[in-house]
Amino acid sequence: MDARIEIDGLRKRFGFLRSLVSSHLMGELEALLTEGGAGHLVVVGRGKVTADTSVADLVAAASGSRIMLRTTAAADAITVLVGAGAEVIATGSAVLEVSGLSSERVVAALTEHVIPFSEVTARRATLEQAYIELASHSVEYRAEATS
Repeated sequence: MDARIEIDGLRKRFGFLRSLVSSHLMGELEALLTEGGAGHLVVVGRGKVTADTSVADLVAAASGSRIMLRTTAAADAITVLVGAGAEVIATGSAVLEVSGLSSERVVAALTEHVIPFSEVTARRATLEQAYIELASHSVEYRAEATS
């Protein structure tokens, strides 16, 4: 009798988790997995384990060192940051995405060259973004581009 109750409980849990993943509610799954610090995750793609790690480590790896920078002197900021070793992409007229430097180093480089900025924000990937990045390497079928 106890084994039957445990199996029913497991089925309900797996059904719940499957509904979270299949409905793309990864934010809820991330909260569930990290609640209380447990947060270990195993990701399987095409029958192989592609990740066996903590949620925090998976998200950190997917986040990289991306920083959003808001400045009224985008051209000057790009010159200084590229010179400091960063990769910089303009995502708006006054918004840059910076990678390859810590936020502290970005602030120091801009301050040293007296370049104005109003915001420096470290970008953190979500569990969904981390999963999509991992899964993109193990998809069995891809849609072909049509011309």
